[in-house]
Amino acid sequence: MIQGSLTKHGYAAPLSRPKASRGFTLVELMVTVVIISVLAAIATPGILARVNSYRTRSAAEMIASTYRLARLRAMGRGSAVVVRYNAGVITVLEGIQGSESSAAGCQNLPAPSCTTPATRFNSGSTDYQTIESYDVAYGGAYTLAASLGTVSDVCFTPLGRAYSRTSITGTFAQMLTPATVSVTHSSGGLVRQVLVLPNGTARVTAGAL
Repeated sequence: MIQGSLTKHGYAAPLSRPKASRGFTLVELMVTVVIISVLAAIATPGILARVNSYRTRSAAEMIASTYRLARLRAMGRGSAVVVRYNAGVITVLEGIQGSESSAAGCQNLPAPSCTTPATRFNSGSTDYQTIESYDVAYGGAYTLAASLGTVSDVCFTPLGRAYSRTSITGTFAQMLTPATVSVTHSSGGLVRQVLVLPNGTARVTAGAL
């Protein structure tokens, strides 16, 4: 006998039975997994491209920051400061009095000239000191191309002016056109370009795909 509840007319209405709970079938679970896998496969390349573009910009910003800080160091200390690009390795050098100083204890005092002596920043010279050096290519993770060549120097004077040369034994000349360093991730993607202007300032711009 089905029990009921009393209505306002006095009739007993049968109570509804609860429906049996229903779970997911194996086929439904498999279809869900396949859909998620397809969506992940579609989204992954885009996510990786964004990550690589971000890393490329970070590498370019590091280079631009090195040029900016080198210029500030030159202006702040009254010294000639060189940013050397050598096949993906960035090195910062500062001119010092070195062996030319006749006064004892003055060898490490700043030297203000990029061009005198002409050999100040040549290999083997004792007229400069190394401030920092790092591999911006990170062991081949990035491809770099410098407009001044595979090996080049940009020298900043205490007035913030920029001089450049296309070898480490050449003669410095005042920069009249911008110098660039292009940075590309090894997997491709957006190119970031470091722009060093003749007035010594540096910034990052976006290149072409």
